[in-house]
Parts: sequence; structure tokens; C-alpha cells
Amino acid sequence: MTTERDTVFTMATRTNSFGPIAMYQLKWATIIEVERFPDIARRLHAAEDAAQSLDHGDTAWRTAMDEIRAIMDAARARVTDG
Repeated sequence: MTTERDTVFTMATRTNSFGPIAMYQLKWATIIEVERFPDIARRLHAAEDAAQSLDHGDTAWRTAMDEIRAIMDAARARVTDG
């Protein structure tokens, strides 16, 4: 997290833009939002494990990826909607 933060702040300085910082904050706020709810966090981590261990041609891999996207999209919506 610290390395990523440092990279983002360097990019922001080089581009004279707050965009990289805003994206970094949104990413971490979304992760924190997921982790606030242990059952949802467990679902996310199980889906991430499945996505990393299954063959991409396996339908279970697509199901895992859909679960990850749904969880992250819902968390991001909660963060951005206030």
C-alpha cells in the first residue's frame, strides 16, 4: 500500500494532476467498504482464490470473476453515493 501510494503521488506530481490520487483513494475506500462486512469480504476472497486457481476456460472461473465484479461494483457505488 505504501509503495502504491508513493507511486501515485509521484505520478500526480509529474502530471500536475490530482487524478491519480483520487483514483487511489477510490480504490482503497472501496476495499475498506468491502472489509467492513465480513460475509461480503469472505465471498470476495473466495471468488479471488477461485479466479486465481481455476482455468480461464472453466465456467466456474467466469462465475468467480462475475462475483468479484459484482462485489466491487456494489462497494464502489456505496462509497461514491455517500
